[in-house]
Amino acid sequence: MDSKNIDSLIVSKKRLIIVGDAEESQRVLSLIMLSGSNTNFIGYVAEKSNSEKEHPLHSHYLGHPEELVDLISIYEINEIIFCGKNHSSADIIAHMLRIGRDEIEIKIAPPESLFIIGSNSIHEKGDLYFVDVPSINNPVNRRNKRIFDIGMSIGLLIASPLLFLFVENKLSFFKNIINVLFGKISWVGRDPQKDKIFKGLKIGVLSPAMLAKKNTDDAATRERLNALYAKDFKLYNDLKLVIGNIYLLGRF
Repeated sequence: MDSKNIDSLIVSKKRLIIVGDAEESQRVLSLIMLSGSNTNFIGYVAEKSNSEKEHPLHSHYLGHPEELVDLISIYEINEIIFCGKNHSSADIIAHMLRIGRDEIEIKIAPPESLFIIGSNSIHEKGDLYFVDVPSINNPVNRRNKRIFDIGMSIGLLIASPLLFLFVENKLSFFKNIINVLFGKISWVGRDPQKDKIFKGLKIGVLSPAMLAKKNTDDAATRERLNALYAKDFKLYNDLKLVIGNIYLLGRF
């Protein structure tokens, strides 16, 4: 996410601040953009700012969490998202009690998740809210992806004498077919060597990042590409990746 995309969020009614370090705040902001939410991102609150000027959130640091109550008044904030990775439940509850204003929507972004848990006050029960990325975890899509993996594995096994001309590592190719058939991995999923554990994505022989046309070694970029793949899951993308990368099916 670049500064231009971040600035494009500063156009709407809800005034949001994220409480968490720069990296986690950037991840949460990416989820908000994926959800299509009409949110006015004001900045992030953390124990210290990110000193790297090239970081997308460098100019959006507002202050320390202990200043949260004052920052809410200064910037007229009506929505706060706490990053669960950086703050314990006890920490978040303490902040909510200090804020003590029911009109402010308070939400929690669990680490490495595609959803945000929220309620309008400390007195209300939180539920699944805000960022809706159900596609990869939709029961129909999960079943279709599994059927695709099985069907593709059988097809690849039948075509293996011909594919030997293209696949680089033949032994691993057969091992991958077996592992996919038994559901241990998927033909398309997260890269175990580069990607964090990502809810809904198994380890894959191929990675969604391979759909991109630019260098995808950057962790934040790969995470956003995984999120986009999960949000807008289509079997066509899996088929496109497998057919276009036959020679890589012997990875690992």
